[in-house]
Amino acid sequence: MDASTRNIVVLHQPAEKISDLARAIENSKYTGLTAKYFAEIASKINHESVLCVIAYIDEENQSGVDFLRSFLEYDQHIQRILFVRNQPNIFPYILHAVNRAHVDYMVPLPVNAPDFPVLCRKIVRRYDKMTRALRKFTQLAEVTEELLAQNEKYKEDATSDPLTTLLNRRSFDSMINRFWDRWLEKSVPFAMAILDLDHFKSVNDTYGHTAGDNVLSAVASVLKNNQRTGIDFAFRYGGEEFVIISSTVSMSDMDKYVCRLLSIVRNLKIETENATIQVTFSCGICHSEQASSVKDIIEKADKALYRAKEEGRNRICLATL
Repeated sequence: MDASTRNIVVLHQPAEKISDLARAIENSKYTGLTAKYFAEIASKINHESVLCVIAYIDEENQSGVDFLRSFLEYDQHIQRILFVRNQPNIFPYILHAVNRAHVDYMVPLPVNAPDFPVLCRKIVRRYDKMTRALRKFTQLAEVTEELLAQNEKYKEDATSDPLTTLLNRRSFDSMINRFWDRWLEKSVPFAMAILDLDHFKSVNDTYGHTAGDNVLSAVASVLKNNQRTGIDFAFRYGGEEFVIISSTVSMSDMDKYVCRLLSIVRNLKIETENATIQVTFSCGICHSEQASSVKDIIEKADKALYRAKEEGRNRICLATL
């Protein structure tokens, strides 16, 4: 966007009409390119490289107007310069050029070669003035985009468990209250399941914490991949515990759903560096119809989980009234 990056001056043929100018371009810091039609040169340039385009018209040839017009449509910031010779009937052609190509500069011929660097400096100043606001906007947009990306990352970090990428305990605390409010205000039922991996401490003790992390990630993937969109929400509750909240389900529906998850987990073969590990989980389920508060539904699900462990683990128990 900066004018300093623009080093190409495009000259419309027939260049011999302004041969002195063509030589001036060759002797300047700019690269001169000539073409009769825009299509000839389109592949040789990009939006950031062209400073200006120069065309010539007289009573015999006004094709330079269309050439300038093509560059206006290509990039409105490229400065369009029209060279004209003082001829008796030239005014209608000038008027056409101004209206059609929105000419930025009109220069009478003949022109002296030393005048070209002066003209280029004017063009650079004009370009910088025209694009100053746009450059500031672009910079602001880049900063805003970066801040939004950082904000999304912070939000993700704040709501997700880094190991399993499931929603974390903080997210659970927020969501369980929203589910409870919907239950009270709109009678939208939900069920909650607490899952605890069986004998997980022995996995860490026997195979190491890296193997334990692999087990947690594998189970989390089962929960994530089997979520029903808009119904099930899986969380890492802490340690080897997970929670699932399911909306608009009955206790029987939730029991069948978690039974299917348990069956999948039982059949997992989790490869670690030293062994293939298989795990199970114990689970307690409570339904919103059985509870009097958020605290109550969590406590009842936890008691059902405790009963599942007492009864031998690797099973699901339902809360009772």
